[in-house]
Amino acid sequence: MPFSIEDKHTIKVLRQQKLYGAAKILRMFPNKNWTLSGVKTVLNNVDATGSVERYLGSSSAAHGSQS
Repeated sequence: MPFSIEDKHTIKVLRQQKLYGAAKILRMFPNKNWTLSGVKTVLNNVDATGSVERYLGSSSAAHGSQS
């Protein structure tokens, strides 16, 4: 189940302001059908970029360089 924008922002705020980890966030929202790996993915994106948007990685296409 994909995360809604509101879900991602909630996770982002809990991570940045309260420094909560994935397991604690899952315990706070038992009625959501979130997986531990899904929450960890969102947290990794927040930690790496400060955003909940998808992180493209380091491919040459993402940086606009041409071969």
